[in-house]
Amino acid sequence: MQNLRVGGRIAAGFFIVLLALFAVGGLAFWSSQQLFGMTEKLHRNSLAVTNAALAANGHILDMRRNMSAILEIRRDADRLAALSEEVSARAADVEAAFAIVEERFLGDKTLVEAARSAFAAWGPVRDEVIALVGQKKRLAADALTKEKGLPLIQEIDDDMHQLIRITNEQADAYIANATTVFNNVIIWIGAATGGAFLLSLIAAALAMRSVTRPLLSLT
Repeated sequence: MQNLRVGGRIAAGFFIVLLALFAVGGLAFWSSQQLFGMTEKLHRNSLAVTNAALAANGHILDMRRNMSAILEIRRDADRLAALSEEVSARAADVEAAFAIVEERFLGDKTLVEAARSAFAAWGPVRDEVIALVGQKKRLAADALTKEKGLPLIQEIDDDMHQLIRITNEQADAYIANATTVFNNVIIWIGAATGGAFLLSLIAAALAMRSVTRPLLSLT
């Protein structure tokens, strides 16, 4: 700085300060992008899969209740038709939820395929039970439900609970990683801010010295 004029020295000092501020700002921006990416991934995958799996479980539970109600029907054809339509509607909702799970699940997709396959196998069993109830063959419908329906429902339930457990573990891992990154970001930004402040003081002191020394030499 000694070979520069007074104005140049002050400008150099300000330039150093601005450079330090830009460095801190760049670090803060990069850190926020990292956290945003983690949050987006958490929301798009783990939380979306968990919500879809829970929704599918809820719809399956509704279907089971409706199928139990169907088995209690004696002669009410209208109620049988209404409950059958409700079961079909909930089945469509389950398939939509499965599509989200299969698309966004980051773990072993064979687990999703197994649950979806068991649910698909339950479809013809449901249809046959409904047909038997419509034909007033309640004992046959009960037997089919116990022999084929309940094992498939149990398989679906086991797969879905395992899927939710794995997804929750992934979400916990994302949150723990994001917390670690956030804490590191606070440390980095704090250190960078302190360094920028110290650099600014040094630059200001050098600039002040370069101005005052010539003035003092005149006196």
